[in-house]
Amino acid sequence: MKFWSLLIMVVACLWGGSAWAQFTAMDRADKESRVSVRVDFSHYDEVDDLFLRPEIYGQFVSKSGFGLYASLPLQSSIGEQDTLVTGNIEIGGLLVTQIEKSNFAFRLGIMLPTAPDGDEELITAYGNAYARLTDVAQAMPRTKALRLAMSPTARTGIVFFRADLGLDVLMPKGQEAEMLLRGNLGVGFDFGQVEATAEVINVESNSLTPGVSGAVHAMSFSLHYGPVYASLLKSMDSDDPIVFGVGFDQKF
Repeated sequence: MKFWSLLIMVVACLWGGSAWAQFTAMDRADKESRVSVRVDFSHYDEVDDLFLRPEIYGQFVSKSGFGLYASLPLQSSIGEQDTLVTGNIEIGGLLVTQIEKSNFAFRLGIMLPTAPDGDEELITAYGNAYARLTDVAQAMPRTKALRLAMSPTARTGIVFFRADLGLDVLMPKGQEAEMLLRGNLGVGFDFGQVEATAEVINVESNSLTPGVSGAVHAMSFSLHYGPVYASLLKSMDSDDPIVFGVGFDQKF
């Protein structure tokens, strides 16, 4: 619970500043209309398979601050038995606004149960769970969900900050509804064309979400050059996995 107390304090501190900046492991809602393509590669020391998570993400935000977004993730494993399936598709609405001197992004999404539930598909889901830990619900087989999030941002000089608070209400097929709580913190440095970020991702679950049991924590680092970026994520709870990601994020 110490982390959640810290997160609440950080959100309160962010109330006094404003900025919009893109992080790679945290929530993505902001005021910029964009289309993003990314691929994350997950490696486990004791597993021969290589796990890949390609994704297409897009959002459109009007001048009034209202917008729409959609995410189409895929889940793949390469090894003894190659597998490529879709994750759970997500669509939803955004509200990005300025409150006093701070910028806030509010998100409400609906996740559709498009991820299959076979044995090989479940192994692939587990293998890709850390690739987007913030969106780990999208790996759950045959699961609908209601997803809510709020993200304040702040900036001072070349340094920018972001915090995420989120709640997923999960509805797996044939099971009772479950809850997944998300809380993230991020800091970045803006050198003009080049940006660098560091993020702490935290997910707490009362369910058997693939790759998530109790509280799970990870750290992510990224380097951006214009619309292109590379990222590295490492679990803070165990030696595995290491996730390397590359992406292209075009704003318009």
